[in-house]
Amino acid sequence: LQHYPNYTPDGTLIVSTHLFGDSKQQRAFEYAVDDSSETLVELWSYGEGVDAFAEQQGEAVRLANGNTLINYGTQGHMREVTLAGEVAWDAALGENYMLGHTSLVEDLYAINRGADGVRR
Repeated sequence: LQHYPNYTPDGTLIVSTHLFGDSKQQRAFEYAVDDSSETLVELWSYGEGVDAFAEQQGEAVRLANGNTLINYGTQGHMREVTLAGEVAWDAALGENYMLGHTSLVEDLYAINRGADGVRR
């Protein structure tokens, strides 16, 4: 069961998925896509030994800084991880909160400023 497959700015495919045969294991995978041979080559993964899991929802999105934002939907949990698998930050809201699709906002303060740069 794949959650939100999407392409990174580098053209690789990134996806959050449950592992076949193990209903409580979730991983994020990044693949190079070879269209001519219709194959995927695994480049990166995260999640082995990690206890976070979403029964539903969830996603993995590559950020501009090269890290990956992982959303564990029904668990109300998200974290940012580096390519080395280190956790940059982690936030757990609890199972009473379902996280849907992640909308990335580059600058929260810019949302509150007009075109003239004045804070509203």
